[in-house]
Amino acid sequence: MKKSLVVSKLSSKIAVMAILSMSILAASCNSKKKSEIKYHLNLGRITFLTPSPTVTIANQEGYFEKYGLSVDIQSLGDNTAEPLSLGKIDAAFQGVIQELVMGANNEKLTFFAGTQSGGVAIGAHKDNAELLKNPENWRGKTIGSLLLRTSDIAMKDIATHQLGLKVGKDIFFKSLDDNPSIQIAIGKKSIDLGMVNPEFVELLEANGGVIIANITDYLPDNVCCRQLAYTPHFKENRETYIAFVKAQILAYRDFKLDREKSIKTLAKAYGQDDDYVIRMVYDPKLNADRGYNPDPNYNGVLGLYNTLVELGHIDGNNARPLPEFFDISVYADSLREIIAEYPDEEFYKNLWDYFVSHNNEYPDFAKNYL
Repeated sequence: MKKSLVVSKLSSKIAVMAILSMSILAASCNSKKKSEIKYHLNLGRITFLTPSPTVTIANQEGYFEKYGLSVDIQSLGDNTAEPLSLGKIDAAFQGVIQELVMGANNEKLTFFAGTQSGGVAIGAHKDNAELLKNPENWRGKTIGSLLLRTSDIAMKDIATHQLGLKVGKDIFFKSLDDNPSIQIAIGKKSIDLGMVNPEFVELLEANGGVIIANITDYLPDNVCCRQLAYTPHFKENRETYIAFVKAQILAYRDFKLDREKSIKTLAKAYGQDDDYVIRMVYDPKLNADRGYNPDPNYNGVLGLYNTLVELGHIDGNNARPLPEFFDISVYADSLREIIAEYPDEEFYKNLWDYFVSHNNEYPDFAKNYL
């Protein structure tokens, strides 16, 4: 009995010591983990669920923490440009057109990475669909769009540069209030063509409309949402943005090469089922050929900037040139570091080839990047 009691007390002491040791070790690990977080980023997001799967995957998979970054993601409704320009957030992923106009007019915004390309279709009433599938029949027609959205400027780019039509003379644009208004106008035939986001295809069809083409049929890598930074923070905390981009490059590899895992990750984050993610994010036939490469694609954005100048939305004589508020070096340095970290991964080397072909119009590109 006494011997058993002694053993019991000894076992209890050992157990207590083991628990204390584990607690100390856990505290040490937690302390170490906290000390490894070197950077912080306040990121603004819009209510739209799918503008940047790379950010979502990086956040869910711990890639931000891998590079010493904590990210506080704030939902800011439908417009992050103004809070960003005022420094209320460090970065955002939203549009491109409003931000180009703001940047040209000396607002404190800097473009530094990509978010989404494509993602918009062209709709028409089913009675006129066959005729309007041929863009040669667009002369004299009216296109419904949301003023100064990417699709609006992209269609004007197509009309003027590819079809040789003068806006307001050979082809007309009608500005509507929101996406549902476009689909209803197509049904009433008060417009001939309209810009259609994938989320509104069912509404289009319910109003007698059909999809006749995608924007990417005319602009294969149509630039949509970009990632932007508050310029003073961007200049002062460059390493923070490098960590942010590096995590997204890893996430983009997952997105492209580990589809099954990424679908599950995104479905959980969005609060949707797998079918939603496949339909809205992965299936090009259903999502109007959306792409999510984090590359900044300076060449594509420059095309939009030049169109805005031609249309008078940006004063070409007094506005800041695009390179003054567009940075490709952070993405380039991020990708170089990833390639060095994963030298056997061909995927990242292919991203560098993409970077070269889509950013080579940037000033002194050959000198700095080739």
